[in-house]
Amino acid sequence: MENTWQETTLTRGDLSLILVPGIGGRLMDVVYKGHSLLFTNPDLEGIQADLATGVLDTFPTRAKHVPFPLWGGEKTWLAPERHWQDKGPVPVLDSAAYHLEWVGSHSVKMTSAKNSDGLVITRTVSLSEDVEGQFEIHHQITNEGTDVAKVGCWSVMMLQRNAVIAFAQQGPSDAETYFGEPANNLQTVGKHGVVRCDDDNEFKVGALPSSPVAFAYCPIEDTTTGLLLTSSVETLFEAADYAHGNAFEVYNSSAYSYCELEWHGQAKTLVPQGSVTLVTTFRVTDSDEEAFLALLS
Repeated sequence: MENTWQETTLTRGDLSLILVPGIGGRLMDVVYKGHSLLFTNPDLEGIQADLATGVLDTFPTRAKHVPFPLWGGEKTWLAPERHWQDKGPVPVLDSAAYHLEWVGSHSVKMTSAKNSDGLVITRTVSLSEDVEGQFEIHHQITNEGTDVAKVGCWSVMMLQRNAVIAFAQQGPSDAETYFGEPANNLQTVGKHGVVRCDDDNEFKVGALPSSPVAFAYCPIEDTTTGLLLTSSVETLFEAADYAHGNAFEVYNSSAYSYCELEWHGQAKTLVPQGSVTLVTTFRVTDSDEEAFLALLS
């Protein structure tokens, strides 16, 4: 199918960010030295939901147990999931068009319409002017409704498999299993918990890491090298401050070849016109698995 999405691209040096404002304000791909890191659902490529409402009545999918379109890329979700609609993210926030505004030569702001509770998501994506391979996403949820709402920002990045994701754990066996049986995919290297997403075993785990920095090693097919994705947030809070009790989560899909690297921001009770933010910073560099594992030791 011909891709009918309208894309906006930010490029600096070897790094390009592919944005699709018309599909939930997504960062649809991160391309470094010609290598793509993020997953785009081939079954949905080129398909467009209703631009105003995000409604997509039917869609092809291999994940029959997931009741919403898995577009791919990186996006902002509302946490906790009680803010979702019909067991899925609210379509107007996840699949409808966002308004795009350039705020610099290497920075754009994408803003959603209101959902039924009056919540608005704003995503500002910026390439670093100083650090090669680095970019930042500023997530913001604003309560433009009339009632209070407790909510937090939830950054969900869908990485192509295979990927190995690591976080700094506070103690052995820190990962909490939400569902599935991930034991064979989990290990400890040095002071880091490691989640190997290299098969189609579906699971989800979460953790409250001891450091606001996490890593993902993404091997390049048919080579002995890969890319290192370093991700970070500005601040870590206590477990009670997070909608899911954890700051960091990893999901591995059985239906498609992707896994998710997820950061949560602090959940707050928003009065009308109040807002909550999360800033995620990512850097892509060349690496290999030996160097990646040495970094964790």
